[in-house]
Amino acid sequence: MQTTGIIELGGASAQVTFVSSEPVPPEFSRAVKFGNVTYNLYNHSFLHFGQNVAYDSLKEGIVSGDFDSEAWLLYLI
Repeated sequence: MQTTGIIELGGASAQVTFVSSEPVPPEFSRAVKFGNVTYNLYNHSFLHFGQNVAYDSLKEGIVSGDFDSEAWLLYLI
């Protein structure tokens, strides 16, 4: 069965959840039963990767004159 993962951006963090075919460390693992199927999910919250944090960081770089658009785009890749 094909599944889809999700990335959810909060203000201060980003949450990532997907079904993993690989073993997942217990601290990042959640089992969810839906009907007769149990899905072993990878789930992790990444603090400081949210929308507001990214916006504030970008704004700070522009205002201070330290913003380098090329370096910033390479950082995102």
